[in-house]
Amino acid sequence: MNLESHTAALISAGAPSFHGVEELDAANRDLGWTIEYRQLESGRCSASFLMSEHHGMVFSGESFGTRVHILAEVPRGAFNFVVPITGGDDCQAQGHVFGEEDLLLFPPGSKVDIVTPGAAGDLMLTVAETEFQSVAALLFPGSQLFAKPDGQIHPGRAGRLDAVGAGITEAVSGRTTDLESLSELLARCIALVADSASAPTDEKLVGNDAKGKVVARARELIEGSFAQAVRLEDLCRHAGVGVRVLQRVFREHLGVSPKQYIKVRRLNAARRLLASGYPSETTVSEIARQCGYAHLGRFSVDYRSHFGETPRQTLRR
Repeated sequence: MNLESHTAALISAGAPSFHGVEELDAANRDLGWTIEYRQLESGRCSASFLMSEHHGMVFSGESFGTRVHILAEVPRGAFNFVVPITGGDDCQAQGHVFGEEDLLLFPPGSKVDIVTPGAAGDLMLTVAETEFQSVAALLFPGSQLFAKPDGQIHPGRAGRLDAVGAGITEAVSGRTTDLESLSELLARCIALVADSASAPTDEKLVGNDAKGKVVARARELIEGSFAQAVRLEDLCRHAGVGVRVLQRVFREHLGVSPKQYIKVRRLNAARRLLASGYPSETTVSEIARQCGYAHLGRFSVDYRSHFGETPRQTLRR
């Protein structure tokens, strides 16, 4: 996402426009930050900030139209993932250079010292330390990824942060608020850190029997709860493995990822209900909800893509 579209997305979602970066100080205090924005260039400067909270996670986005120096202390009890938007130029954080492909991680109580090259912005996901540590331990058992108390820069590869930035933007604007999608977004952030750190994981798994048992345990949870939100960490806990093992054995045994399998399970359940229903007594929206879809539009798109016909066509046949 470029800076112009990022700012436009915030404004269209209802972010107030400020007359100076100092007004961002007060906006960020709602997140518990001790923070100061210092404008480094002369001239008028506009800024914007938007925040929303869903399922215990806080999502925020900001933009500012000039070069700034940001000094802050991260609130106790919260981890913060930051996706920078710099217009293609490198910034300085904690005395090191970073760019738009790098994910920033600020643990609880860490210091922030960032200098932007010019107009810039960012997107941030904030999660409680207890929840974060619990999820990270399930996705990457035995890892010491997040033991460092200081701010960290995690180099990425081209395009790796696109999905994360888009996900936070959707959450900030309120277009995506379901638990399953937001939990997956948090898992993506944790995985990006793990990849850049070459973290040790429990990926060694011996024998097809063991792999089959992992799939069976995960499917057991899916069968019993696909109508509700199924998080990756829930599957890891039930299957007794980390996320890398889980993803690999699903692809080996079923040819799809865990997320894709959950969607397929929901769609097939919905198709059976639609095929056996009566148009005068059954509604598509009711069946979508019964099968774990909170949004009828998303259900209709997924259904047509998977089966080549609309839900109503199946119901009326």
